[in-house]
Amino acid sequence: MDGLFLNTWAPTTMDADMPATNFFAGGQNDYAASPETQALVEEQRTVDGAEREAVFAELSQVNWDNAYLIPLYTPMADYAVSPDITWEPRVDGEYVLKDVTFAP
Repeated sequence: MDGLFLNTWAPTTMDADMPATNFFAGGQNDYAASPETQALVEEQRTVDGAEREAVFAELSQVNWDNAYLIPLYTPMADYAVSPDITWEPRVDGEYVLKDVTFAP
């Protein structure tokens, strides 16, 4: 790797497969190009539940041990509130305003 870059985004599916593929299994940001991480990403697609969680834990440990990706910070999301507005923030940070209601 020639340098550092800042990459911020969130998966649209709320599933870890997309970012895992992007960063560890041949995606556009797979700077590790590691056969080990690629195999783990493939494996997580074939198991469910606790087994899948264990594969992701192993993938995270491989990343930690090799410092392929280093999270520098997590941006905070600030929201203004009003008793006249009903809106529920999403865990993925997306703004879906079709469900917003306003008091008369």
